[in-house]
Amino acid sequence: MRRCRIFSIAILVILLLNNSIVLANTGDEIYLIAKKTADTLGYSEGKIVGSQTSSKDNISTPYDLRPKYKDVIKKYSYYLTNNDKNFETYFITGFYEGFDRGYYDAIFIRTGNILVEPKFTYADAFGLLYGEIHAAHDYHNGYASNWSKAMPTDSTITELFSLGMETTSYRIYFLKLFKEKFKEGYVSGYEVSLQEPKNISLETGTSDGEELGSKLGIVYGAKDYYDKNSNNYNRNIPSDSDILTYYSLKKESPLYREGFLIGFKNSYEESYSKSFREANLNLKILDDVDGFDNGYDTGWIKGEIQATKDYTLKKASNWKTNSITNSNIIIEHYLLLKTDNYRQGFISGYWKGFSESYINTYNLLRQKDSLTKSTIVNISAIGGRGFSGDNGLLVQVDKGIFYNNVVLNIDTLSDNSYKLENKYIKASNYYRIDITNATNDYDNSIPITLEFEYFGKQNGGIYKLVNDKWAYLPSRINEGKISANVEARTLNSKSGTYVVLVDNEVPILYDIRGHWAKEEINTFIRRGIVNGYSDKTFRPDSSISRVEFLSILSRVYEWKITNDTENIKIFKDLEKFQTYENVISYAYHRKYINGYSDGTFRPGDYISYKEVEIIMQRVLGDENFNWYNIASRILTDKIIRCFSYDSNENKITRAELIYMLYSLNQWKY
Repeated sequence: MRRCRIFSIAILVILLLNNSIVLANTGDEIYLIAKKTADTLGYSEGKIVGSQTSSKDNISTPYDLRPKYKDVIKKYSYYLTNNDKNFETYFITGFYEGFDRGYYDAIFIRTGNILVEPKFTYADAFGLLYGEIHAAHDYHNGYASNWSKAMPTDSTITELFSLGMETTSYRIYFLKLFKEKFKEGYVSGYEVSLQEPKNISLETGTSDGEELGSKLGIVYGAKDYYDKNSNNYNRNIPSDSDILTYYSLKKESPLYREGFLIGFKNSYEESYSKSFREANLNLKILDDVDGFDNGYDTGWIKGEIQATKDYTLKKASNWKTNSITNSNIIIEHYLLLKTDNYRQGFISGYWKGFSESYINTYNLLRQKDSLTKSTIVNISAIGGRGFSGDNGLLVQVDKGIFYNNVVLNIDTLSDNSYKLENKYIKASNYYRIDITNATNDYDNSIPITLEFEYFGKQNGGIYKLVNDKWAYLPSRINEGKISANVEARTLNSKSGTYVVLVDNEVPILYDIRGHWAKEEINTFIRRGIVNGYSDKTFRPDSSISRVEFLSILSRVYEWKITNDTENIKIFKDLEKFQTYENVISYAYHRKYINGYSDGTFRPGDYISYKEVEIIMQRVLGDENFNWYNIASRILTDKIIRCFSYDSNENKITRAELIYMLYSLNQWKY
């Protein structure tokens, strides 16, 4: 308790004294005040840290326990605000000196082993500290050095440090040691206060003089050379009186003036001689340097443009592959009108600037792309959305699709990741999308929406990579956007790769415009599963023949059909359908379809709903498949009544068949 009381009294006195000192903060003396103030603050913190450390077996040095530089600056920012770097340096120096002293003062008192000497260490430390503070106080208030007059009385010291509670011998010893150290601290402190401003003033004057003398020496050194004068720095150097007058130094302190003159003249002589010698060399290479600098700036701009073009076109980084020659540079920039030195300097600078700018720009573009390759978004049960790193793709997950939180990941892939058929033009980056769903629960009836930026024609579409082929997804184009829906099961705990492609070979079939199965038919056409007729029609409401049905099935289910001749001639009526013999043979031998008892297949006959139902049961391996379910879906989704409601023996239309196969296989996409 007594020790804490002593610290509190000491800090209070110091702050009161410092309030007096602050009134005298003028000129260079403010740095000394900063150091004194910080010393006091550091001492208090060191004392606290030392007290905490003293109970430990292994005592560290104060250097290991000092606060970090930046922490001191932050903590005492109110002292440092609106002051320069020198003020900060003095402040930090004073703080660490005080911290070390306070630390050592505290660690001598150990738990269960109180020594006599450390008590007198307080007298020693406080005596020095109070002596230095009183010296600074007297100096800054214009008082002569007089330590005896500044010395506190015995009663003041006794009251300040609660010595009345100590023994008489202790009190006498404390007073004696305190006064000795007070005198020592006062004398040294006053000397520092007296000399430090002078040293600062002299050093500042010298530094300022050197700066201005150097600048003037450079000018006159070059001037004398170009005026064809000899190398003689005394020719134009100003006199002392001229320097004092021109730079308004008569109002400065004598020490500042003295330092300024010394620094000015020494620096003038040195810079004059250097400038004179270099003028000759500079004269000879000025054209080279000027040409090089101009060429460098020009080349830098050209390199930046070329790198941007190459990166956009996905070319490898190689600045040497550009088509510009030295002759082009000379003609384009009118270098024939310049000197040889300028021309050579320009070309050298051009290629240096071009190569550096090209490499720098290309790398920056590549780095920017790398930073946007992947994005991860947490999606809750109420839904959410995620953008690709380049903002080219939006994935919209509506509420109710997933019952728990899932993680959406979007990777932007390299443009060189995939090859495209010649009919396609890539209109977006490639993206890999996957959703991590720990519970694997979802509602597949609510679609997930993919939306890309798109400003092309109607032959653009969103495609998904399926079995190493790009499969078209029904796409909607509207005001700079193209979008498509995908089923939740196609992304639940798995990934899919998507891109926007423009198909230059999409046929325009006039009779599917406005048709109820337009979307499904158009999708199968763009996937290469069905085609229109030569008259640019599809005839969606026409019946479909047995062989046409098998041909479409073979493409939807990717039958691996080979030219197996021994299996071809199984029906006697296939002469006009030789193109489809392998398809018919494949379906027949896998018992998907049968011929007739008379040995014919009747490939041109139209196929009924009932026959389609039987064949699909065999192809799907599902005896529960029923055409009625498809007809009900058409009625619900499209509000179209199939003729199967009248009789299953009626013939299925091309549109109804496409709708069925689209519905049964959409899970793949």
